[in-house]
Amino acid sequence: MLPNVLGSIFNVWYNVTNIQPLLSESQLARFMTVVTVYNALIYPAVIFFYLKWMLPVRATFHRLRSGQSIDEDRLNQDQRKVINSPWAIVTIGCIGWFLCIPVFLLSMYAGSEPVHPHVLIHLPISFLIAGMIAVSQSLFISEVCSLRLLHPVFFPNGGASSVEGAWSLTISRKGLIWAVSVIVCPVVSLLLLIVAPRNVDWINLFAMSVSLVAISFGLGSAWLMAQLITEPVRQLRYVAERVSAGDLNVKVNLSRADDFGPLIDEFNRMVGGLKERTRIQETFGRHVGEAAAREILGEQSGEIGEEKHITVMFVDLRNFTALSSEMRADEIVGMLNMFLTEMVDIVERNGGMVNKFLGDGFMGLFGAIGKNTNHPDLAIAAGTQIVTVMDQVNDRLTSVFQGDDSRARLEIGVGIHSGLAIVGSIGSPKRLEYTAIGDTVNVASRIESLTKVLGVPLLFSESTHRQLSQGILCREFPPQQVKGKADPIQVYTTT
Repeated sequence: MLPNVLGSIFNVWYNVTNIQPLLSESQLARFMTVVTVYNALIYPAVIFFYLKWMLPVRATFHRLRSGQSIDEDRLNQDQRKVINSPWAIVTIGCIGWFLCIPVFLLSMYAGSEPVHPHVLIHLPISFLIAGMIAVSQSLFISEVCSLRLLHPVFFPNGGASSVEGAWSLTISRKGLIWAVSVIVCPVVSLLLLIVAPRNVDWINLFAMSVSLVAISFGLGSAWLMAQLITEPVRQLRYVAERVSAGDLNVKVNLSRADDFGPLIDEFNRMVGGLKERTRIQETFGRHVGEAAAREILGEQSGEIGEEKHITVMFVDLRNFTALSSEMRADEIVGMLNMFLTEMVDIVERNGGMVNKFLGDGFMGLFGAIGKNTNHPDLAIAAGTQIVTVMDQVNDRLTSVFQGDDSRARLEIGVGIHSGLAIVGSIGSPKRLEYTAIGDTVNVASRIESLTKVLGVPLLFSESTHRQLSQGILCREFPPQQVKGKADPIQVYTTT
């Protein structure tokens, strides 16, 4: 309404200063009657037709704001209206303004008195200048209002650019209309006044006033144009900076049907994809270990088997089966999670990775990821800490069973062996597992079983012992026969 009211004021001003001196008293009376009747009819008519076209959107607007469901066809229809609303305003405005030319000319020539020939020139000029200014400003103002008030409700997740039947201004078309408002309207206004007959002595001053008014409106449309362009650029830059800083919970909260629409939608989809990929990677890391996840996702060697010199650890809980028979399922899971949380943390702090869980135990690998050459030392350090922490775990279990040590006491067995193994993603093309296979793994499992026989919680092989740093005190056991080996193997424990 604002630019149209201002256009009307300008039009009245032009008519009073340029057309009124050309009219007789009866013609002026007829002219003012037409002005009064036309404005009294056209403004209500314009408002009526726009409300008739746009008011049905109101119900959908309130349903969407309250979170109610709505028919998809109705939603699509109202979304089109929201996008096309600036064009509806412009169309109605053009009809209202440019219909003035034939209406006023016919009313002047309908009388019996002869009409001054300059009226035929000044009347169209007055409506053309006022109409061009009002219509171009209406387009920008209505689009800004639509983007600020309606789009967030009708397009909360974007997608305005993909609505069928909607016709939005592209950036190039906005620039063309901006050029019309800023350049063409003021220049054309001046040219029209230059070629128009000079009916008053101060026509030059009037022309300067018209140009200032037109330039002011042009600057207004330039500001509106800047808002339409700079706002999405600012938000895109801000969100890009947040994503670069690692914040993936951000999005561009704009929905545009112009060139920025697909860019914003794709950008938000990209951020959502990064967030989902991060979630998958974190979940993947929880299943295979963060180190293994990075190896699989970042290196070619993670996709095929590779022979490496590693240290393998097997850990097994004693008495867990008997204890779990006296506990509820949630208590069993809670106890096992408590144990595994402590043990996994120890393994990873010492540079290893938990490769797989084996019921009430697990298999850990040291030296499988990266270039660590001191993996035997790290494995022994982790095993020693696991044995120590088991006392703390048992203290917690004792509190659960109210001091009944006979029920709550758990024992642990840790077996460690160093040697060559095939490490990588192994399995079928449809189902792979990042693991280690080979004799080294089998021997480590057998050594863990020997902890029951020898009555110690930690055992490691001769191969691991040879690679340990100086200063680690060890106790040697007699060679032990294990399944799958023809010759006995030498085992040690820490002291």
